[in-house]
Amino acid sequence: MQNPIIIIDEKSWLRSFPICIEPEFKLIVDYIIYSSDAICYCINSIVNNLKYISIENNKNNYITPTFLYCWSLIDEIYSFYKILKFYEKKMGGCGPIAKSLIDDMNDFIFLRNRFRHFNDQIRNIANSKSKDALIGSVSWIAWPNPEEPKFRSYALRLGLLHGGEKIPIVNPSGLKIIGPISHISFSAYGRTVAFLDIIEKISEWIQKNFDKVKEDISKKIIDLSNINGINEGEFWKSSGSAHLMCLEFSS
Repeated sequence: MQNPIIIIDEKSWLRSFPICIEPEFKLIVDYIIYSSDAICYCINSIVNNLKYISIENNKNNYITPTFLYCWSLIDEIYSFYKILKFYEKKMGGCGPIAKSLIDDMNDFIFLRNRFRHFNDQIRNIANSKSKDALIGSVSWIAWPNPEEPKFRSYALRLGLLHGGEKIPIVNPSGLKIIGPISHISFSAYGRTVAFLDIIEKISEWIQKNFDKVKEDISKKIIDLSNINGINEGEFWKSSGSAHLMCLEFSS
C-alpha cells in the first residue's frame, strides 16, 4: 500500500499554536494548514484512482473523478499561492525559497484561470460541439514490480465534452501495478505541471519557514514564562513534534 502524502503531520506543533501568538498570525497559519490538508486530500485521491485505473477493467468509474481531483488540486494550489504571497508581504519581504515557489506556480495559476473561464463558457462549448473542449491529460509512472528497477509510463486523456471519454493509452502492458505511483503530470491548454514536485516544494517552504517561526515563538515563551507560568519544554512536548516533511512514496 502506498503511503499517503502528508505536508503537515497531525502531531505537528503548527496545529497547537501557543496563546502568546497574535490572532492575525494564528489565522494565517490556520489557513496554511487548511490549504495544505486540502492539497493532500486531492493528491492522495488522484494517486488512489491512478492505481485503480492501472489494474481495473472498468476504468471509467475512476477516470472522471480523477480529472475533477486534478482541477481541484490546481485550485487548491492557487489558494495556497494567494496566502503565500500575503504571508510573505506581511513578513516584510519574499525569501528565496518563497520566490522560487511562487515562480513555479505560474503554470498552475494559468491553468486555474483558463479552467474558470472554461467553466463560464461550458454551455456554449457543449452547444456548439466544439472540438477544442479537451479537459486535459494525466501522465504518471509506476513500477509493476518493486524488485525491478524498470518502470512503465501511463497516460489517460479526457476527451470532448459531448463525445465522451477518449483514452489513447491506459496500462498497455496489462500488468497489475504493485509499486508506487510517482511523477504525476497534468497537461491542458498547452501547459504541463508536475503535481508531486510542487507539493514537495510547498512542504520545503513550510518546514524551513516555520522552523524559524518556532525559534521566535520559543523566545516569546521564555520571555513570558515568569509572568504566565508557561514552561517552554512542556509546551512543545504537549504540542507534538515539528514533523512537516513526509513525502514517502515507498510501498
